[in-house]
Amino acid sequence: MLRLENIRKTFHPGTASEKRAVQGINLHLKPGDFASIIGSNGAGKSTLFNAIAGSFYVDEGTIFLNGKPGGGTPFSGSVKGDGSSYDH
Repeated sequence: MLRLENIRKTFHPGTASEKRAVQGINLHLKPGDFASIIGSNGAGKSTLFNAIAGSFYVDEGTIFLNGKPGGGTPFSGSVKGDGSSYDH
């Protein structure tokens, strides 16, 4: 199970380069659910996946994996086979 509550992430806050990548995302996926995340370049898709995988801290909100807080803070080994893909 994956649950996102009010996820927000801003890069370079307070600077001329400030980028609000993810703003107030809420999502609840139960076991067996399937979801696709689509959007244009710079829409925050990769940021959202990286937050779920724990690649960096989110600025606000909570990510629950299997009912326990865990995504959204840097950690290793908690997400197995996250299905990440990279643009070239």
